[in-house]
Amino acid sequence: MTDKNNGGAAYPFEQITERCGGVPTNWKNHSGMTLRDYFAAESLKGFNTKENRTSMKKKHGANADQIDTLIAKASYLMADAMLKERNK
Repeated sequence: MTDKNNGGAAYPFEQITERCGGVPTNWKNHSGMTLRDYFAAESLKGFNTKENRTSMKKKHGANADQIDTLIAKASYLMADAMLKERNK
């Protein structure tokens, strides 16, 4: 894990940890995924297209593993840029 700003929780929720006769008796806060991970996943949709993958293969001679790595890095770079802009 890094010290990067992760934007906090994207979908925080309360999780029931105990029940008594079907009635919730104890709740635990659960943070869910980070906003940074959410932004990266959304960016991934745009980067991980057949056209983009074909272009990277032709242009850079990248194999599937290299393309996956490049797309993952690009997705997190975009997420970081989105968080930076959001915090202005």
